Amino acid sequence: MNRRPQIFWIFALTLALAACSDDTTGQVGADGCPLGQSRSESGQCVNKPGTNNGTNNGTNNGTNNGTNNGTNNGTNNGTNNGTNNGTNNGTDAGNEDVAAPCVNLECQQVTCEAGQGSTRISGTVTIPSGTLPLPGVHVYVPNAPLAPVIDGASCDRCDEMLSGLPLVRTTTDVRGEFVLENVPVGEDIPLVVQVGKWRRQIVIPSVTACADNPIGDDTLTRLPRNKLEGELPRIALTTGGADALECLLLKIGIDRSEFTTEAGDGRVNFYAARNGSDRFEPALNAGARFTAARNWWDELENLKNYDIVLHSCEGSQDLGNKSQAARQALQDYADLGGRVFLSHWHNAWLEEGTPDFKSVATWRRTSDGRSPGHIDTSFEKGMTLADWLVEVGGSTDHGRLNLTAIKHTLRGINPSLAQRWISLNEDDDNTIQYFSFNTPVGAPDTQQCGRVVFSDIHVSSGDSSNDRPFPTGCTSQGLSAQEKALVFMLFDLSSCIVPDCTRTSCAAQQTECGTIPDGCGGSLDCGECCIEKDQGCHAGSTCCDSLVCMDGTCQEARCRVLGESCEANGDCCSGGCARGAGQPRGVCIQG
Repeated sequence: MNRRPQIFWIFALTLALAACSDDTTGQVGADGCPLGQSRSESGQCVNKPGTNNGTNNGTNNGTNNGTNNGTNNGTNNGTNNGTNNGTNNGTDAGNEDVAAPCVNLECQQVTCEAGQGSTRISGTVTIPSGTLPLPGVHVYVPNAPLAPVIDGASCDRCDEMLSGLPLVRTTTDVRGEFVLENVPVGEDIPLVVQVGKWRRQIVIPSVTACADNPIGDDTLTRLPRNKLEGELPRIALTTGGADALECLLLKIGIDRSEFTTEAGDGRVNFYAARNGSDRFEPALNAGARFTAARNWWDELENLKNYDIVLHSCEGSQDLGNKSQAARQALQDYADLGGRVFLSHWHNAWLEEGTPDFKSVATWRRTSDGRSPGHIDTSFEKGMTLADWLVEVGGSTDHGRLNLTAIKHTLRGINPSLAQRWISLNEDDDNTIQYFSFNTPVGAPDTQQCGRVVFSDIHVSSGDSSNDRPFPTGCTSQGLSAQEKALVFMLFDLSSCIVPDCTRTSCAAQQTECGTIPDGCGGSLDCGECCIEKDQGCHAGSTCCDSLVCMDGTCQEARCRVLGESCEANGDCCSGGCARGAGQPRGVCIQG
């Protein structure tokens, strides 16, 4: 019996059924959108969750349940709004161009029509008080839950500090402003602002597609004032009789509830150093007394519980209360990723510190300096500081600011290890007022974890903490120019460690010889330049190509005739070179 006709009809019927099964190409629903899509509040057709609305020219029309039989030859002729807003659970054998399925908020990103621009969120980030905008802050939409911020010294890389798998991100400009592009559309969109271990997450109630969605209330995007609003770094502050850094922390907006002893749960803990405040007022923490700094800073274990350590000037170096163990502990803390700020006489930790810390700068005792200060704008962060101070009213003359309570204990820095920020005389290392360096000292940039900032200024000298319970000594209003500069550096101190500047090279500057600036306050030796023909030379000079130094200029090589100057007998065409005793040159004479 001939079975071929039966086989033919069975095969044809199978093809017909396959063609009719689930192909929805070209069909639209009641809302005018292709099947598998729905119309959003903005009027855009967007994919329904779990659906890929492209036409896949095979048997993968939407949800691929596991069989594609290699018939999808890399062509997807459908429209996929956003990033493949569906789920393909099959094996797309034969189709190497199929996009990976979207995840979480990624599925709510949309593609806008030409001329509309992308979906945007814009706003301004400020310090906790809301009084100053802040540049260099990361702003992003997370695509997963945020990981907890871990307290203490740690060697964090910049990308590692941003948890939650950022979907889109940007950083604030010199005005603290940001525009975040291609954000997800819909309700309750999370937004994170973060610099170092300062972090706050808010929720945007609704984001409209293909439009700007400004955050009109800047209080939502200021950095957190307390633990209820977000994460703050854990800070240890030692008080001192000559400066009042604790008052600056109040001014930047940290809530009083966050100031406690180490026994409390506040994010800022006080320790009493020489002549500084040693207790709270009765209305705050029941007037608790501060632990003595001289006992606390001897142990690395005590320091490394904190992200930042701030030392207010005590009025003297007070070396008797800074043991060798304490000096080593401070370096070890910074090497682990700790951040340190030193005010004036806390130069003791550097001048009389470990060999590594001693190598960063040299010191002297001179009369106090005078204003104004000059900002080093030769590196990117210095230029940003100068720009920012103009924006916030800390400077009326770009690159200059008024300083008070100026001291002068610094002779100079090692520019290969440290970065000058502010000096009294422009481009003068002998009058530096602010400098910083990353740690471990001298390690490659990729291996540096911590940071130290030194100020030769009493930053908050307008307040007094001498034997007065905190915060009764904090009486000044507003922020001075030098306090604004320190606010900038305090948040820079908190941020992830990157080189302050990138050193250039002779090749990058297309320089073959001579000495050129290295872009970081130092210089590069690009080798000795050869001297061109007819240019002046002297004994030992290098003349270009085959030229030789003859009679004070570089000339084509030739023997000297009678009467010409010479240095050796071989210089003369005949005879010899006659010269007096002790004379470098002579004249050719007949032999």
